[in-house]
Amino acid sequence: MPIRLYADELKPDMKLAGNLLSAFKPTLPDNWQLSDGDIEFLKKTCPKRTIGIVLPALDKIVEFQNDARPLSYALKIQPEIVETFDILTRNLKAGNEINEELTLELRHPIIKAATFMKANNITTALLTPEPQDERYLAYHTANVFYLSLTLGQKLLNYIKEQREQGSATAVQNAASLTPLALAAFFHDASLYNRPNPQHTENPQDKALENHPTDSAELFADFLGPMTRHTIRCHHEKLDQTGYPQKLPPEKINVYARILRVADAFCTIRAHNDSPALTLQQMMFSPENAAYDAKVLETLGRVIQPFQIGTRLKLSTGQTAVVTQHNPETPFSPTVIIAFEANGKLADKRYLKKPIDLNDRPDLHITAQGREKINLEPAFADTIS
Repeated sequence: MPIRLYADELKPDMKLAGNLLSAFKPTLPDNWQLSDGDIEFLKKTCPKRTIGIVLPALDKIVEFQNDARPLSYALKIQPEIVETFDILTRNLKAGNEINEELTLELRHPIIKAATFMKANNITTALLTPEPQDERYLAYHTANVFYLSLTLGQKLLNYIKEQREQGSATAVQNAASLTPLALAAFFHDASLYNRPNPQHTENPQDKALENHPTDSAELFADFLGPMTRHTIRCHHEKLDQTGYPQKLPPEKINVYARILRVADAFCTIRAHNDSPALTLQQMMFSPENAAYDAKVLETLGRVIQPFQIGTRLKLSTGQTAVVTQHNPETPFSPTVIIAFEANGKLADKRYLKKPIDLNDRPDLHITAQGREKINLEPAFADTIS
C-alpha cells in the first residue's frame, strides 16, 4: 500500500501504488515503475497533488486500509453522471427543446445510479479532482451527486423524520432519495454556457446569484415540486446568509440542506485541493452555523480528510503515515510513525504497530504533507 508523495519528490524506479487516473481512466497503471519522463509529466500535470507510491518497508510491517471497494463504486457512478450531464449540456447549447423525451433520457441513468448507491453500503465518498477548465461543471455535478447520495443513504431516518415533522399525515415515501438525486444532478444546469462556471459561496454577478432559480425553472414542467424547491434552495443557509432569498431555516427542506453541504464541500475543495482543510473550514469555523449540524456531522464520517498513505507531521517532529480512516473521529486516524524528525526511517520500536491517535492525546497533527494544519486533540475530538 502507498505512501503519498508530491511529484517533485518522486525518483526514477519508484512504483505506483494504484492506477493513476485522468478522466476516470488510467494514464499510468498500478505498480508502474516510474521513469524520468513520467516524473516530468507528473510535475507538469499534478504539481500540487500527492501520488501513491509503493513503500515495501512499510508494507512488511503494517496492513493498510484497502479503498478498492469505495473506489470501484465511485468509478462506476461518477463517469455515468458526467456522461449524462454532457448529454444535457449538448442539448441546451444546441437549443433543443426541453421535452419529456429528453427528460426521460436524462432521468433513467440518474435513478439507476441513485438506486445502486442506495442498495450498496458506501461508507466512504471518494471524489474526483475537478478540472479547472470547461469540463469543471460536469465533474463538479458528478461529485456533488455522489456525495449527496452518500450522505442521503446515511441520513434516511433523518430525512423521514424531517419530512414528517409538522405533517398531519404520514408522508408517502418519506425516505425517498429520488428528489435529492434529481436536484443534485440539475442544481447547476443553468450555468451550462459559462466557459468555466466555477462559483464561490458569495457570487459576484447576477447570473450566479440567480442560478438556483434558473436551474429549477429549466425543467419546471418535468420535475416535481419537491425537486424544484430543493434546487432553488441549494445555496440557502440556515443562518440566513445564503442566496437568492436568504430564507429562514424552516423554509429549507432536508434535501436542500444535504445538497448545500455537498455542494459547499465540493466547491471549497476545488479551490484548496485539500479535503482536510475543507472539512476544518466547514466544521470548525464560525461558518458552520450555515449548515445543518446533522448533515455536517455525517459529512465528517463519509469523507477521508487524510487519504490512506498521507504523511502527517506530528507535534514530536516525527512523520506518521495514515494506515486507517476512523469514521467516528476523522481527524484522528490510525497511523504508523514512519520517519524521524531528521527524515530517516523511524526506529524499529515505532514501526512495530500502528497507533490510533484517539489513544494518544499527547500527539497532535501539525501538517499534512506540505500543508500546515492545526489539529489539537481536543479540537479533533469535537465531531464525536
